[in-house]
Amino acid sequence: LIKQTRELFYEKFSQTPEIISISPGRINIIGEHVDYNGGLAMPVAIDKYICVAISKNNNKKINVFSMNLNEMLSIDLNKIIPSKLWHKYVLGSILEGLKDKNLEYGINIIINSTLPIGKGLSSSAALEISIMNAVLKIFNIKLNDNEIIKRCQLVDHQHIGIKSGRLDQSACLLSKQEYIFIIDFQDLSVEYIPIDLAGVSWILVDSMIKRELATSKYNKRV
Repeated sequence: LIKQTRELFYEKFSQTPEIISISPGRINIIGEHVDYNGGLAMPVAIDKYICVAISKNNNKKINVFSMNLNEMLSIDLNKIIPSKLWHKYVLGSILEGLKDKNLEYGINIIINSTLPIGKGLSSSAALEISIMNAVLKIFNIKLNDNEIIKRCQLVDHQHIGIKSGRLDQSACLLSKQEYIFIIDFQDLSVEYIPIDLAGVSWILVDSMIKRELATSKYNKRV
């Protein structure tokens, strides 16, 4: 995935990416809809990923190509107005990552993924985490994990209109290989539990029902 993304970046922008950031999707073993109520959850990352490649440019534009959607977004720095949902996630992640810092350079971005979209595997949170980490790195902004998760949550709140908790972003950023973890949303404490899943399979059932949290009753339940 990383190799393909790097090659695609060069193909689209005639330069090699300065930063490549990758984030996994997640499943949640138990604890759905408890993060915004201060409950306990037990998420774990999976081996499906969103990969983001990024470099600065001098043309004062944000240029983003989504491999999976086969769509290009090109927008002026002085007129950042998203028109599609995926634009809101991308631009929101950039703006929340920078916060009060001015975007002095344009940026080129490629998004490539093995993570299915809209299947309950937190593809949107993985996208937020991977873009924000890339933006923070390329503009040399230092944040701890909790600050990154909080800013990604603000993407949902301020740019998408979903009053989400922090479960998905926490799972995408804090998971460790061969561990599951319990996160307590009262105090955001995390306990890692080693697990041996050799010979064990998780089965995820796709209901084939398309859902968008921003247009569902999610906010009403919150």
